[in-house]
Amino acid sequence: TVKLAYFQQLPDNLPEDKRVITYIQEVADEFVYSDGRKLSASQMLETFLFDRQTHGQFIGKLSGGEKKRLYLLKLLMSRPNVLFLDEPTNDLDIDTLTVLEDYLQGRSSP
Repeated sequence: TVKLAYFQQLPDNLPEDKRVITYIQEVADEFVYSDGRKLSASQMLETFLFDRQTHGQFIGKLSGGEKKRLYLLKLLMSRPNVLFLDEPTNDLDIDTLTVLEDYLQGRSSP
């Protein structure tokens, strides 16, 4: 079964009045890697460069780059097996691209 995810350059429908952790937990409370490792939603946020203080923040208070990173994480938490990236090198900073590369290679850890 193919499960697609599409990372748009301009993510729409990010609820400004929702907390970061709640937004991610809507997809899953934990993420299970193919090797059996499990990370909680909070640990996944930390893996994607959101320190613990930001987990309770409203999405509307995040910077543009943080919103894109959060949007990417939500897509990945849905466990797609095909990921389309719309010009990611234009929209994602080096740190985020590194985290994404580690995730795709299964090297992510909290």
